[in-house]
Amino acid sequence: MFIKEFASSLTYMGILSRTEKGNLGDLSRKFGTTYISKFRKGSEGVFRLVNIPIDPEMNEEEQKALNSIGEYDGNGWYVLDNDLDENTSQFFTKLVDIPSVVIDAILTVDGIEHIIFRMHRSDLLRFRNLIYKEDGNSQSLFLESFEKNPGLIEIMSNVNEEVPVTYLEYQMKIPPKEMELEKDPVVSTFGNNWIREVKYLEEKSAHAIYYEKSKVLRPSPLLQEISSSDNVFLMTYSNPVINRLVSRATDLNIGIISLAQRMIGRDYLMSFIVPSMCLNRVHRIMSEIIKEYSEWDLIPTEIVSF
Repeated sequence: MFIKEFASSLTYMGILSRTEKGNLGDLSRKFGTTYISKFRKGSEGVFRLVNIPIDPEMNEEEQKALNSIGEYDGNGWYVLDNDLDENTSQFFTKLVDIPSVVIDAILTVDGIEHIIFRMHRSDLLRFRNLIYKEDGNSQSLFLESFEKNPGLIEIMSNVNEEVPVTYLEYQMKIPPKEMELEKDPVVSTFGNNWIREVKYLEEKSAHAIYYEKSKVLRPSPLLQEISSSDNVFLMTYSNPVINRLVSRATDLNIGIISLAQRMIGRDYLMSFIVPSMCLNRVHRIMSEIIKEYSEWDLIPTEIVSF
């Protein structure tokens, strides 16, 4: 698993919890419906993709309620939630604006939303100032857990106990034309040997944390230092294959979590995690990408359940 290479690179792991409001929160409290969400930033604000796997114990009333708010495909329900309240949108934006914070998953269990995240010790003060505000928090949000990062594999294994998730890994070769220094600010800044983990996705770009093995080749106005001693940086990037994956996943309401890449020379490795209920849709997307980007020589190297 490629994720073993950066699983413990960030210092801390935490869980922020709050009572979830709205139709989905009410359903979760009434029926015990458990689901996983992915918050995204779009041109019109923050929205979320919600994936609700089917449970053999679901009764007819619960399934009828889910059919009224989401699309069912045999494996579960897909809900696009554009009606986030302002407090939720603002808090999500402030949380991911902390440079090193990576949200691994957002689980709702029995009406309680659990935001599972990792972060670097260099951002402890900023994190404290957001969580412990003098005027309190109108969402009744609290820090449920905060500890040394046990590693992304253990974190996702715990998520898997509530909502089954699957790890996917693909290898490819970057076409030479995509590696021109003038064209790719990432290559000009870090060279062609790096690991990056996506913090959050926008429509045609991604904000990612870079775990460098050596010093930066040259400064860039896009580069933000998180820790010089640990060689951890923040930078925005754009990649046609990643853009296509994210765009199609959004179209099909798939919440991609833990999206990461590694580059060594022209060898490019991409990994991501999705709710297992989404695998048939992911297969459709990857088939499209392999056909559309045939010059990237994309092949699967690992697809495993947690």
